[in-house]
Amino acid sequence: MTGRNKKESNDNGNGKRKGFRISGFASFLMVYASLLILLITLGLYFVWNLLIDYEAGMPDVNMEKFLVEFEPGRLENLLDMYPVTMNEYDTTESVKDAFVQMVSQKELSFRKLTGRYTNATPVYEIYAGEDVLAVAELSEIGKNKHGFSIWDMTKVTFDGYGPERNEISIKVPGSAVVTVNGIVIDEKYRKETLPVDMTDNLADYVKWVPEYKVYTLRNLIQIPQIQVSGDYIREISDDGYTIAYDFDTDEGLKEEAGNRILSMAHEYGAYIINKGSLGALKSYMVGKAAEYVSNIPAIWAYLWNEEYTYTFTNEEIGNFVRYADDCFSCEVGYTLNVFYRTSRSIHYDTRIRCMYIKKEGAWYLADFILESE
Repeated sequence: MTGRNKKESNDNGNGKRKGFRISGFASFLMVYASLLILLITLGLYFVWNLLIDYEAGMPDVNMEKFLVEFEPGRLENLLDMYPVTMNEYDTTESVKDAFVQMVSQKELSFRKLTGRYTNATPVYEIYAGEDVLAVAELSEIGKNKHGFSIWDMTKVTFDGYGPERNEISIKVPGSAVVTVNGIVIDEKYRKETLPVDMTDNLADYVKWVPEYKVYTLRNLIQIPQIQVSGDYIREISDDGYTIAYDFDTDEGLKEEAGNRILSMAHEYGAYIINKGSLGALKSYMVGKAAEYVSNIPAIWAYLWNEEYTYTFTNEEIGNFVRYADDCFSCEVGYTLNVFYRTSRSIHYDTRIRCMYIKKEGAWYLADFILESE
């Protein structure tokens, strides 16, 4: 009974066995959904790759990747590829060290260079912290599979950027020798030659007319070792120059020539008050100095027909400067006191700037300026 009922339950009315059947519409839906999922997946994959290639074709994205080339360890290679214009007193190693030091412990970044950046030629300023390290230029070297640009960093400019450049100005007497890193400085760095006061009329009497030489060293990344040597020179402080030397004094020569300097001053004072001889005064002089005193007018009229005497007080020789073996300058000062009629006196405070030259073993006044009288 039980077996029979079980058999009957598996049969339909026609005696055929029942089964699960999927309709044609359901099959269509399944195939459609599968194809749709595949197409969406392929579309997303295409868009994903398209976005990747699009992003890869953006100049800013490429420049971000190239920043690593400016880090220590790689920056030296860039400096080899794009050398810095150096002053001859710098070295390649010192320049590299200065650039590496600049980027050490600083964040690298970039900005579009205003005025030069274009979509066809992207140009960027590379920063180390707040300072511009270099300028980098990208160039299109091809297209990727989606037609977007492939960029390469094809030019880097370090000149005018990077570590602070130094400029050194040097003023020295013309007789001095300037060496830079142990080598005599090249005369191409001489900016100008400056005259020494009261030397315009010395050429006929000295071997070398005193002058100053001014040198300028520019675009130095490393400060070189500079030395100045020579006779009768001394280092001074001068706000106008990095390094400054001037002609020095010579106490020995000052003592040697002192009596002759004062004798000339006395002759000049006596002549001015009509008590001296022009011939005696000119015996201490040559060239322009002798011409000047010959042209002083109205000496003969001084206290004409008066009886008077004179003395010299407060005599001094100062600012004694030796330029060479045959040339020096100084200032001679004194007070000329004139007395007459025993009740009246006149005092002349006099200061004369003098330029002396050596001729036939003796010192002669070649030029002078009367500072006060």
